[in-house]
Amino acid sequence: MIKIAKKSDVKDKLCVKAKGKALALFKIKEKYYCTDNKCTHLGGPLCKGNIEDHTIVCPWHGAKFDVKTGKVKGLPAKADIKTYKVEIKGDDILVDL
Repeated sequence: MIKIAKKSDVKDKLCVKAKGKALALFKIKEKYYCTDNKCTHLGGPLCKGNIEDHTIVCPWHGAKFDVKTGKVKGLPAKADIKTYKVEIKGDDILVDL
């Protein structure tokens, strides 16, 4: 587990890099979720998309993914995104890369 942010850094979403990976960190109802930041359609930055319930909408073409599971919930994406286990220790957000 590595530290990628502090809870106080995250309003609802945050773009982060760790171990050479671009990650998207989401805060939904006081729970934190982490996914790859690239949409599997054309690589759009998911951390800049809108969140609808537990769904992130890619800002480029509107593909939708479940932030809990990484599963595609809407085209044009056909492949799932990777999700990462998140742990909270005090104010630190840790992710299992």
